[in-house]
Amino acid sequence: MLTLCQQGHKIMNDIDLKELLIESGKRAVEGNISPNFRAIAVGIKQNQTILIKCYLSTVPSNLDYELINDISGEILADTGLDNTEEVCEFTAKSISELDSLYGFIYIK
Repeated sequence: MLTLCQQGHKIMNDIDLKELLIESGKRAVEGNISPNFRAIAVGIKQNQTILIKCYLSTVPSNLDYELINDISGEILADTGLDNTEEVCEFTAKSISELDSLYGFIYIK
């Protein structure tokens, strides 16, 4: 599948977009991590919406949502895509049981 990515108006295949998403996400988490974050995964939904899923050790706070929103904004700027869906989930599951989507950009 090909995706129009506004970064240089380049058409990217899924592998290129996945790599860009992971690289961008790893940069975006620097300085935007809450002590409650256990892991953050990223992926792309069918409608070209970036999905950012944050797994937390406690119920999400307003700060947690703000930090995920900051991460989301940085990834959007890098990829040129238009929409994100951000999910914050409190879970006690082990990392191996979590949905990694395209991949984890942060693991505690």
